[in-house]
Formats: sequence, C-alpha cells, structure tokens
Amino acid sequence: MKRIRTAAALLLIACLIALSGCQSVRPGSGASSLKVGVGTITCEFHPFYAQSPGDRAVVAQTYRSIQRRGADNRLINDCGGISYEYVGDSKVKYTVTIRDDLRFSNGDPVTIQDVIFFYYFISDASYDGVYSDFYRNDIEGLKAYYYNDPDYAAKLSEIADQVSKNYTAQTIEKADLIAYLSETALGGLFGGIDAPSPYGGTWKAWMESSGHGQALKAAKDDKAILQAVAQAEAEAHPKDYDPAEWYRQKLTKEYLQRSYAGGAKVTEISGIRKVNDYTCTVLFNSRSINAISQLNALLVSEKFYAVNYVKGEAKAVHDMKSFGVGTGPYFLSEYEGNRVTMNANEYYSDGKPAFSSLQFVDYQGAGIEPVGGVASGKLDVVTVEAAADTVNRLANQPVTYAVNHTPAYIALYLNTRTVDGSLRRAVCGVCNLTETLQARYGAYYTTPYRPLSIRFAEYPSDVTEAFYKESAFSAYQMLAEKSVTALKAAYRSDRQEDAALLEALAAILKAKGITLSILSLPADGLQQAARSGMIDLWINEVPDGATCDKYEEYHSDGQRNLTGISDASLDSMAVSLHTGVGSGDRSANAAELLDHAAELAFECPIYQSQQITIYNTETIAAGSIPTDASSYDGFAYLLPMLQRA
Repeated sequence: MKRIRTAAALLLIACLIALSGCQSVRPGSGASSLKVGVGTITCEFHPFYAQSPGDRAVVAQTYRSIQRRGADNRLINDCGGISYEYVGDSKVKYTVTIRDDLRFSNGDPVTIQDVIFFYYFISDASYDGVYSDFYRNDIEGLKAYYYNDPDYAAKLSEIADQVSKNYTAQTIEKADLIAYLSETALGGLFGGIDAPSPYGGTWKAWMESSGHGQALKAAKDDKAILQAVAQAEAEAHPKDYDPAEWYRQKLTKEYLQRSYAGGAKVTEISGIRKVNDYTCTVLFNSRSINAISQLNALLVSEKFYAVNYVKGEAKAVHDMKSFGVGTGPYFLSEYEGNRVTMNANEYYSDGKPAFSSLQFVDYQGAGIEPVGGVASGKLDVVTVEAAADTVNRLANQPVTYAVNHTPAYIALYLNTRTVDGSLRRAVCGVCNLTETLQARYGAYYTTPYRPLSIRFAEYPSDVTEAFYKESAFSAYQMLAEKSVTALKAAYRSDRQEDAALLEALAAILKAKGITLSILSLPADGLQQAARSGMIDLWINEVPDGATCDKYEEYHSDGQRNLTGISDASLDSMAVSLHTGVGSGDRSANAAELLDHAAELAFECPIYQSQQITIYNTETIAAGSIPTDASSYDGFAYLLPMLQRA
C-alpha cells in the first residue's frame, strides 16, 4: 500500500462527469467519508499526465485551475482571472492573475511563478503528457523555446521540403512505404491476421486471395506477418496510404533530439512576462478563440516539481513517485489498486469540506454495480449513462438524482472524397434511427438537428426540425445519372454500441436499393480508412471542445478534417470563428457555420445521450445537492460543498 501527501490535477472537464459511487476503503469511517465511484483508475495521479476518468477525478480534487466552467459552460473566475487587450492590428496581450490568499496543502503560498512554471514545463518538447500540444499556440517566442532553436522556422521548412520530395503518396519509394506500413500497423488498419480487413473478410483471407499466401506461410511470428502484409499492401494499394504526416513527425522528432542534445539553448519564452507575485502577461501574435482556455493553467508547485527538472528532462517529473502539494479541497493520502483515499486540505481557501475524506473506487475494477450500489447504500455518488430502466430501478430508493446531457454527441460522417453532395443529403434524409435509440435509452436522449457546438452559449436555440427529410432521397434518385448501389461504413471497435445504428441504417438503405457493408475498425484504422477513401460512411463521437471553434474539423486544412470537406465559404466561416476573441457575435457566427455545415451534409448528428448523477440521501443532505450538474467543472467545484445528512 502506498501512502502519499499529494496534489494532483485539474478541474479538467472530461474527468468529473465520470464521478460515481464507491466503496469505502476504511470500513467504519461512517458519514464523515464521502464514497465516490469513478471510471478506470490506473494510479497515474499526476497533474501533468493523468488521463483516465478515475485518475482525473482524483486529481481534480487536489489541483484547481485559474478559472472553472460554470453551469452554462462558460469559464468563470475561480483562483484568478484572465483578461485581454488588443495590441496593434493582430496581437493580443492576455493578463493572467491569481488570488493572493491561495496556499498549497503544505502551507506554501501560491504565486504567479507557479503558473509560469506550468506554462514553461508544458512547452518543453520532452514533455508528452495531456498538454503536450501547448506549443501550437501562437505565443511570442513559444516555438523557439519548444524547438530549442531560434532558427526553427528554417529547419521546419527543410523538413517540409524533404517530406514533399520523398514521402508523399506520389513520391515515396516502396521501401519507405513498407517501413511506414510496418511501423504503423497499416496506419492502424491492421488488428491482426484474423481481424477484419477493409476489403471484406479477414486479412488472412485477403492475403491468400490476392496471391500472397506463400509469403504469409513463410512468416514465423507476428512481426514477420505484419511485414508480409505491409509488403502486400505496398504492392496492391500504394495510393491508399499517405505517409507524409507520419514522416514529417518522424523527421521533426529527430530534429528535436538533435536540438536538445546540447542542452538548453533557448531558455525564455519572450511573450510570457512576470508583472508581480500574482500577475503575468502572455502576448499572442494572432487572435485565437482558444487562447483563454489554453492559458487556464493548473496551480502546481514549482518548488516541488522543479526540484529535479531541467529543460529537456521532463521524464524526471513524470517519474516522481510521491506526488506534490495542491490547492484543492483534498489531498491524496492513500491508494491501493483501484481504491483511493483523500483527506481534507486544511489550507483550502474556500471553506472546510463537510466530509473529512473522499474515497474513490474504480467500481468496475472493484466489481460494484454502480446504480444498485447507491440504492443499497454502498455508494454515495455515481454518474452513469441514463436510460429508462436505470431510472425505474431508483423508484422508492433513498436516493435523489439529476439528469443532464452528456458532453458529446454521436454523428454519422459522410466521406466527401467518395460520396457526392446529393447522395450525402439523401443519406442524411433517411437517417432516422429513432426505434434503435429508443430501445437503448427510452426517452433519455435528444436528436440534434444540426451539427452543433456542445458549448451551451453556441447552441442554435431555434432549431426544431431536421435539416433534411426523406424527400432528399427521392430527389437524389430522380436526378442521379447513375445511382450508387453499394456503400461501405465503419464504426470504432471500442464503440460496439454503434454497430446497431449502422445495422439499422443498412436496413433503411437496403429498401432504397443500396447495400451497406459494415466494418469494425480500431480508432486509428478508422481515420486511415476515411482519409484513404476506403470507407464512405462512419459513426463517431463528437466530443466537447474547449470552445465552439470548429476549424480543425471543418476547414480544408484542419488536422481533424476526416471527411475531406473543402468549401470556400465554410473555410471563411471557420477562420472567422477561430480568430474570434471576445464573445460578441460568437453565438450567431457559430450558428451560421453549423447551418452551412448542415447544407454540405458531411456530418449528420444522430443523438446526444443523457447521464444521470445519483446521490445517496442517507449520507448526503438533500438540500446541498446541486440541481444542475451539467458543467463538469461545476460538479467538481460542488463536490466538496456537499453536506452530511
């Protein structure tokens, strides 16, 4: 058993909605302990690295950030604030302040230097945790610091030229293509020789039917099998793969290794300036809607985490086995396997929690059925996906509950590389999966009628009916010179629940004369299949973003643009929203963007599920239970404010 005084992690959003019911680590602690169940606990309770829902739920109670999200999902001041002013034609200077009454759980005062340390640490290229894309921000001097090279722009240009010359789908040598396919398991498509291939049947069946059976038989181990399949793919489908981005990242990593080999050459980020013990400024070279969210730092202790750290050695921080000190209501005191105990932080600045300890349990790992656990009194709080049978089970039980939307929705994506606009609109028109959804959720889901932003402020509030209807398919059949008779669809293999949706869509399309074949692919493989045009449709989750920015998904050059959508008007709208700073007309601009996305019919929302947070009223005073836990940060913030029954 490990016993530690800790401070770990972030009022980060995705974490807290996983808060759920739990089993006490120390029997007999009674009502002074709040039992909270969570998703997977991996014991990575590190503010810079925690990723699983359970780990992040734990660390969210130990570290606070400058701002938190309120009930309407807007950022509001918590441990400080972030303001901005325009500088010249394009630059924006942000002023970051923290309160002067904050202390870490060991009594040390919190200063702005701790915030600056946070920015510097996540700007280190050797750091590979949850904030490792921070270097992409257009902060003055940030990229020179990240690449550890004042001449980084020229080096990146050389890499881009090399990739263009040697590693695109059109220019790559066969040996380099095979190397890429082997290293990436065919861009994520290859899940094993007996796993499904995108060509129908298994990879083994494809190898044998395509004349590569002997090469497969000669392969003696998994590595050799993958090499044989990679060589076969390089010969049969060389244009289905675009290795340019993988080679760009590979060459960039090699450049970074050389750059950091001689120690720290660039030691300052010129755009980050300390003003006083509680204030700093951050200068952005351009406007970005994401800037405030990116600057919303966790309050971590430089004194603790920097003790063995120098630039280029982020691993020294990751390898720390006893965790630090935090500013949250609790600190981590004990953990073993899937059970965690946290004690109240005597230096917490916003009032002593009513429960002297929290006990988190990975209820799956502990074998606890969460809904029944709360109803029986084994658990105190749990959040699970809502459905009619879940709610029915709570009747006449000593619990209260709140139902809210999940911070994501599920959409059907249509590949613009392989499906023309009229057919895309037609498919959206018949994509009515109500029967399947009601069988799963009852009434506990909603149907979005446009692609939407999960940020509440950007919902198109007046949308009440579907953009496309059944008639769109009739129009397609009348106008199409040559009707499509077969389409290929995919869902992520870690989301088996999506298979039923595609099967229901397949039945609808079959009645229209179109055969829909369905593949189950790993997440990386689905992306590869989409980008290469191997699949025409797929189902995936649209997660909550930090803002309503859709640039990366909708712009022609967006890094997450899997559909291949390319539209000048959409690009212009995405840029306009992306470079917005103040709230101003953001809601109207977002609605216009999302309406145009609906016109182009490349993303068809299917449903947004709901979640239910259940409270044990024999432990928790009903009057202290929040009526709206729809904001992750709001729920995290309110958890220590729950009162004992």
